[in-house]
Amino acid sequence: MKQGLEVALKPMANTVFDGLNKFMPTLQKLMEQITPVISDAVNAAMPFVDDFLTGAAAAIESVAPMVTDLASRLFPVLTELMSTLLPPILDLVNALFPAAMQITAEILAVGEGFSTREQSTIRLNGGKWDANVEQITRENEKLSQAGEDPGRTAQQVTSPSKPKRPESPASPDGKTCPSLVCARR
Repeated sequence: MKQGLEVALKPMANTVFDGLNKFMPTLQKLMEQITPVISDAVNAAMPFVDDFLTGAAAAIESVAPMVTDLASRLFPVLTELMSTLLPPILDLVNALFPAAMQITAEILAVGEGFSTREQSTIRLNGGKWDANVEQITRENEKLSQAGEDPGRTAQQVTSPSKPKRPESPASPDGKTCPSLVCARR
């Protein structure tokens, strides 16, 4: 299962890195545009801080036009930032969400007994679950020989016994049923 997840997650990781690579030039451009605005804001705020600490209300009146000016200059930059950042973020979510949902659905299907690990492996990546288990067993043996812990997840995958789950609730007819099925009733 671990190997299947790695195979299924690799395209998602590639999509994330591709999205980040495409996003970086845009972020650099936006940072170059926003840096002078931030610098102006800091320079505009310095007299306000000095005046506020020494003598208050008059400073607020003198700074109000500068704040208005800065806000009017900053709003277009923030609008461009949102219009530039939102589409790549939505593309990334659209690329990752279906795969994550498919993996989650298969994990739940196996966990609730609606599917076998073999069926889920075939649906996720076309692999052979028995071959995966044999390969994981070989890998775990090599790790153990090297003095390393093969890891709890890999041990659970190769373990012939099913992990213990809490008791399933009773269905309306008094028989036990998988929790998702009973929860829907």
